[in-house]
Amino acid sequence: MDSRAVYRYDQIENTVTPKDEYATIDQSIRNDGIYKNGPALTSSNTIQKDGLAKSYNGDTVLVLQASTTIRQSNGMTYTYLQVQDGQDTYWIDSRGLHISNFATISKSSVNSYTTYINQKQRNDGVYYSGPALTSSDTLIANSNGRSYNGDRVTVLQTKTTKRSNGMYYTYAQVLDGNKTYWIDQRALSTKKK
Repeated sequence: MDSRAVYRYDQIENTVTPKDEYATIDQSIRNDGIYKNGPALTSSNTIQKDGLAKSYNGDTVLVLQASTTIRQSNGMTYTYLQVQDGQDTYWIDSRGLHISNFATISKSSVNSYTTYINQKQRNDGVYYSGPALTSSDTLIANSNGRSYNGDRVTVLQTKTTKRSNGMYYTYAQVLDGNKTYWIDQRALSTKKK
């Protein structure tokens, strides 16, 4: 048999577990495949893609692992990330994502007062486990702020976060009836809307 007819799987050069990283899938100019069983072309289970990343475009995902592979045919290296997207876990080419570190808390204050949720012009996410993008539990909003529009709430505390792009955002932890959640401080208004 001609050796050119035998496919040699890509080799995994190394795998690391990133700490405190998340990513946003960006397939605006790419058309990457997703792979459930490992980085692309590294085994018989990853020769064919399991889906298209375009169907996940814009999703915020938790980065679980990063593997660098070496293409046996040309020696080129590629980096694939294993990501968790809600309940789905899959591998995707790192070039199809924007990677960030979790936001850090730069300032906290306890300052209790009563105010209202104003979502007439905004559409903020509501987070149960802390300010947005500060942990794996706050990558995806638990609900939509519009469903709380006009609610009278008590602010329990505020935290200012710094994202990896250098931008600062302040979130308020509020008590709304018997529910406690975090929402962008800009969603608060002194008057009922």
